Amino acid sequence: MGLKALKSQGWDPDARRGLGREGEGMRYPIKVVAKEDTLGIGATIPKEIREKKKEEKPKPLNRKEAKQLAAKERQRHERLQGEIYGRVDVESYLRGKGDDG
Repeated sequence: MGLKALKSQGWDPDARRGLGREGEGMRYPIKVVAKEDTLGIGATIPKEIREKKKEEKPKPLNRKEAKQLAAKERQRHERLQGEIYGRVDVESYLRGKGDDG
């Protein structure tokens, strides 16, 4: 878009002259770069956060590691189930008093 506008105003890219009356200004239009992040214009990500994002990429698990992780999750789930539903007060609450009324 910028190059089209400059050409329509009479600027010749092959003349190697800059903008302005004396031709001493910018010779070429500013390059356009797509902004991929969600920060505002001119804002930069702090170095600590940038480095942290680079480090957080998870590596793919092999079969043995996946099996171990699944076993740990299963044990954790069973332990939590036992802690929650194994308590006497929770058990009596879930069963009720038996008088449904």
